[in-house]
Amino acid sequence: MKNLWIWYMPLLFLPNLGLDNQTKFGALKITDYLIWPYLGLLFLAARQSTVRYDAVLLKYGKYFMAWCGLGVLLMLVYYHEYRKPMLIFYFIGLKYSKFALYAIAGFYTARAICDREAIQKYHWALLLCMLITGIACLVGFRERNDFVDNVFEAANQISVILAMMLAYTIALLTADYGTANWRKAAMVCIAVSIAGIGMTGGRGGWIALIAGVAYVIFKQKLNYKTIAYFTVAPIGLLMLYNMNARFKKDWDRIFRQTDDGVNISNMINIDDGSRLGHLMSEGPKFVHAPFFGTGFFHRGGYTSLWKTGSHNFFVQILLETGIIGVYLLYTFLKRLWKTAGRSPVRYAKLSLAYRSMFIVAFLGGCSGEYYYGGRALLVFMIMYAPVGAALSMGMNREAARAHLEAA
Repeated sequence: MKNLWIWYMPLLFLPNLGLDNQTKFGALKITDYLIWPYLGLLFLAARQSTVRYDAVLLKYGKYFMAWCGLGVLLMLVYYHEYRKPMLIFYFIGLKYSKFALYAIAGFYTARAICDREAIQKYHWALLLCMLITGIACLVGFRERNDFVDNVFEAANQISVILAMMLAYTIALLTADYGTANWRKAAMVCIAVSIAGIGMTGGRGGWIALIAGVAYVIFKQKLNYKTIAYFTVAPIGLLMLYNMNARFKKDWDRIFRQTDDGVNISNMINIDDGSRLGHLMSEGPKFVHAPFFGTGFFHRGGYTSLWKTGSHNFFVQILLETGIIGVYLLYTFLKRLWKTAGRSPVRYAKLSLAYRSMFIVAFLGGCSGEYYYGGRALLVFMIMYAPVGAALSMGMNREAARAHLEAA
C-alpha cells in the first residue's frame, strides 16, 4: 500500500483520450482529474515515511508560492477599475490553485519515497511514464491541430516533457545505473520516446534535449559503453530524418530557414518560432511594475502584457511577480541544482541525471510557459523525488552500492 502511488504515477501520463473539458476558465485535462487520487496516495505514503525535504529548499519554495499568492490578492487592489474584477480574480485564482496543486504533488512525491527500494521502483515507473507518452505521440499523432486537441496539451510542451525524461534516463544509462534488466528496458523506452518526440514537431524540446545530452557527454567519463550509446544516437537521428517526412520538414524549419522567413533569428539561419521577437516586445514592459509585477498570471487588460504571454516562462514570471518573485524562484532553482551535487546523490548515481534534466527543463521554459501547472510542472517536480529522498536518507558509499546492486 505504501508504494501504490508509484504504480499509479504512470496513469498521469495518459493522453487526453477525448476526455478534456473546455470551460470558460480554460481546459480541464485528464491529468487534472487523475492528480487527486495521486495526491491521496502520496499523503498516505508520506505518513509512513521518514524522508524529509531539504529545509532550506522547502523554505524557498514556500516563499515563492506565498509571494505568487499575495500577487493574486494584490491584483484586486491595483486593478480595481476592471468592470468585473471578481471574475478576473476567480480566473487567476484558479490558475494559481492549479500551479500550487501540481507543485505540492511534486513535493510530496519525494516525501512518499520511504526507502531505497522505493527509489528503485520509482525508476521502473518512470520508464512506464516515458513509454506511455512516447507511444501516445506515435499512435495519436496525425496532423498538428489534431495532436494538440486530442492527445496532449501542446506539441512543444509534450516535447519538453519527453525531453526531460529522456535526458534523465540517458544519463542514468551512461552512469551504468540499475540492473541489466532495467538498462535493457530503459534502452527500449528511450528508443520509443525518441521516435515519439520526433513526431511532436516540438522544436523547443528537441533543442533542449540536445543541450541536456551534450552536458552528459561533457561530464561523463568516456568508456566503451558511453561511446556506443552516443554513436547509436546520431545514427538513429539520421534514420528518423530520412524515414519520417514530418520530422524532416520540422527539422529543416529550424536549421534551413528560407529567405521568406520573418523571424529575427533568420540572420543566423535558425527559426526560433518568433521567440526572440516576443522577448524583445514583452521584456521592456518589466519597467511598468518592476518590484511586484502585475500579479501571478495577470496579463492582458490594464497590464499592457500580451494575453498570450511572452512564450518564455522565466520572462513571464519576471513580468508577473517582479524582481522579488524572480529572486525567490532563482534561490529555489539554485538550491535544487546545489543539492543535486551533494555526496549522497552522487554516490547513488543520480546527480548527473538530475542536472541534465534540469538543463532541459530550463531551456524548455525559455521556449514556452509550461510550468504554470499540468504535466510539465509535475515532471519537473517529481524528477527531484529520488534526489531528495537519497539526500534525506544520507546514503554513504556502502549504502549506495547496496542500493545499486539491488536495483
